[in-house]
Amino acid sequence: MKNMVKLFGTIALVAVIGFITAGCDWDECNHPDGLTYWENDFIIAPTCSTTGLAKGYCWRCESYENVSVPVTQDRHNIVWTTTAQASCISNGSKEGTCSLCNKHETESINKLPHYGPSNIIKEPTCLLPGQREVDCTSCHQKQTEIISALGHSWRTVNSGIWKRQCSRCNEYSLI
Repeated sequence: MKNMVKLFGTIALVAVIGFITAGCDWDECNHPDGLTYWENDFIIAPTCSTTGLAKGYCWRCESYENVSVPVTQDRHNIVWTTTAQASCISNGSKEGTCSLCNKHETESINKLPHYGPSNIIKEPTCLLPGQREVDCTSCHQKQTEIISALGHSWRTVNSGIWKRQCSRCNEYSLI
């Protein structure tokens, strides 16, 4: 029995050594679909105007190789400047230029919400929305806003028949 274990151990060791040394080199492999790299493997990240460099790994021949990564148009380095401030009445805007390729972009900035003290005009219920009036400190106008309906808050009640009851409005429903 000890000789069989020794024999299988020797075979396993030879197999492991053979596996480690049997990897093919660059000329034999040519890395067809075997060479991969991920964004965190970039040595130099590609930009909108320059190629990058990544450390690629071939799972077929278990080797590493530096790989050229092509120019990509989604890697601009845009420096933004606000051209119009957003307010609670209107959208704002910003313009930017890529510091690498001089591409120019314009984007909208969403309106800000009205802000200030508010008074509830109508409380929301489980089924109906409510309303609140906001005294906006920015535009100095009174704005009416909708408060979403609350929806039922069900809990199970057992009184011989399985039913549920809303803890807000006490409505009952069979389960």
